[in-house]
Amino acid sequence: MDAMTSEEREIYNEIAKNRGKKDYDPTEAKQRLRDEIKKNSKRVIEKKYLYYISDKGDVENLSRQIVLFENEIIRRCIKKDDKDTVPLVKEIIILSCKSDLMSGILDQIIKDGIDIDGTHYIYYTSSTSQMKNAEITLLSQEFWDKNRSSLMCGLTEEKINEYGINTGKYFSALALNMSNSICTDPENEVSIDDVIIVQDFKTKVHGRVNYLDVDNLSIEEKEKDIEIEHMDGAGIFIPGTFPCSCQIRGGWLKGAVFPFDFHAFIREHEDKLSDINMKDAWGKAVSINDFLNAKMILTDSQLKMRKYYDSLEDYRDKFKESGRKITINNVAHDVNVEDDSPEIHLAYQPLQTIPRSNMTDEAIARLAEKSIKYINDAKTDPNVALKLMGITDAEKVTNPLHAAILQYPYLLNDAYVKKVMQNALKAERTKAMGGKIILNGLWSYVCPDLYAFCQWLFLGQSEPEGLLDSGYIYNKFYDDKDAIEEVCCIRYPHLSDCEHAIRRLEKSNECKKWFVGYDTVVSCRDLISKVLQCDWDGDHIAVIHDKAFLDVLDKDELPLFYDMSKAEPEEISTTNKMSCLHRSFENENIGNVSNSITKEFNSNGE
Repeated sequence: MDAMTSEEREIYNEIAKNRGKKDYDPTEAKQRLRDEIKKNSKRVIEKKYLYYISDKGDVENLSRQIVLFENEIIRRCIKKDDKDTVPLVKEIIILSCKSDLMSGILDQIIKDGIDIDGTHYIYYTSSTSQMKNAEITLLSQEFWDKNRSSLMCGLTEEKINEYGINTGKYFSALALNMSNSICTDPENEVSIDDVIIVQDFKTKVHGRVNYLDVDNLSIEEKEKDIEIEHMDGAGIFIPGTFPCSCQIRGGWLKGAVFPFDFHAFIREHEDKLSDINMKDAWGKAVSINDFLNAKMILTDSQLKMRKYYDSLEDYRDKFKESGRKITINNVAHDVNVEDDSPEIHLAYQPLQTIPRSNMTDEAIARLAEKSIKYINDAKTDPNVALKLMGITDAEKVTNPLHAAILQYPYLLNDAYVKKVMQNALKAERTKAMGGKIILNGLWSYVCPDLYAFCQWLFLGQSEPEGLLDSGYIYNKFYDDKDAIEEVCCIRYPHLSDCEHAIRRLEKSNECKKWFVGYDTVVSCRDLISKVLQCDWDGDHIAVIHDKAFLDVLDKDELPLFYDMSKAEPEEISTTNKMSCLHRSFENENIGNVSNSITKEFNSNGE
């Protein structure tokens, strides 16, 4: 609306004022608005609609200010003198486009840009989340002209158009520059010359599934050989290169990397090495010495624009010329290894997909037991009360009241603190009543069998066995937990009754030897990725070993499988950008779909 002219705004206000009146038909006014929009091709937003500080020092339109975490674009906006502050970044504008009546204005902005407070901005991209929320990202023309080659990592739209690309995928690739990311310390920086990008590792996995025919929406049980991309979004690094498993960004790179000593693997199997699969993503042979000199191996799926580069050398050269770095987007969950029985909050979705017949009064009481105990203990135990208020680590406390309570727990008897506690207790009860109950378990990345990947890559095995049988997972946390033999893996969103991945625990010495950290490693002979609907680019899963939960699950459900369609490549053009945005803005938000599924699960009957 801020980009409307006074004439357009007058018509829009007329429609808004009369909306809902029985005797008002907005059809004619809407058409007048569309016609008026067509008359005005140049779009302008005045300063009065922006966040700014007036000459008197007053903050205006504070709600128009947004906070962005550090990312590739932000780093290029901030001057050296601003690095220790939180500067106002004017090079980036996020524009909300939620009104269908404004589609004509959106098209004009995509085509010709927009002037905002005297600066010309052009359309840059819309991330996946922005498409769901009908938002677009604008960059100042001056900033884009200066940084275009760097943000495109040496590519041009003309080069990309030689092959074509799905416009939505192109938007997502551009949005990687806006992903949260931080640079490592210079001494820990990984050079792109120390990285080898190899082809993707995939095999056929046999199993029984509920096969969904997308043409007629019928479902039947079938035995099928299903192609699984075992390293989709995943790579490996020599332990010590990064402190732990993490997600990376930089120069069209996206995905997770996991510690695995492939140097040791090569040396241990030097009499069995095969060069069949030792090729980079472009099909060029890579020598063993090259792998022994590398710190990291990434896969084709992690370089989102790989086919637009001529070779690994071409990509490396453009990466360096663009001043890009491999940056960290996120890191693995911290597992408290000193806690023999860690707890997590489970959300409602994995509960609503449990068979109703299994949810007896006794079963529900067992499921709620830990939440009830936690709430009751908080009323009498100062340590639990502090935990309920979020006070668990003295070094991480920033709230002065929390710091005071941590030093002097008897403050819990203070009238004001008691009121704060009551609110915290009420919030915890509300969470539990909404299905967010406490269960024994932990959070971790889901990780493919990296040993199997190395068997394929270095030993030439077309169908490696890896270190885990089908139906098993490995997580280092359970190495010494002899009493725990079975867990359930959960990934969100959890939308189907076949998404409880119940698996046995592997505790072999080989797993202990090769797998570093507390990621949950799954078998390459398992259809667990179809159960969890996951890939390996940093998906977090809950690993639950709570008997109260395991005892109520249906262990006979089959995973759902359907044939995925592939988006066709097209030319990058203004017309295709407009079309992609309009389609994505009109599509149903996954949150609405999820809510509808919840309503269906909670309707009368099974």
